[in-house]
Amino acid sequence: MNKRYFIVHGTETCPFCVRAVGLLESRNISYVFSPLSGNQLVETKQRLGFKTVPMIVERDIHDKDHETFIGGYSDLCSYLKTATATGDK
Repeated sequence: MNKRYFIVHGTETCPFCVRAVGLLESRNISYVFSPLSGNQLVETKQRLGFKTVPMIVERDIHDKDHETFIGGYSDLCSYLKTATATGDK
């Protein structure tokens, strides 16, 4: 995963957004926190087809158009566990 980084779309008051950021930081994984509210939040939820925050995507550092939607906090935990187990770190 060293050629990729995560974008955590969410709100600053969401406990699962805080946990997602903390998890990425604890594993020294690059990320960007994208705070959303109002219309931006509604549009991002519609674009990604997800109803809650955080909405986490993984993006290739060399190709910003290559983006993989991960899901929410628990999805991120599972994704990182699988990536670590397969050595895709």
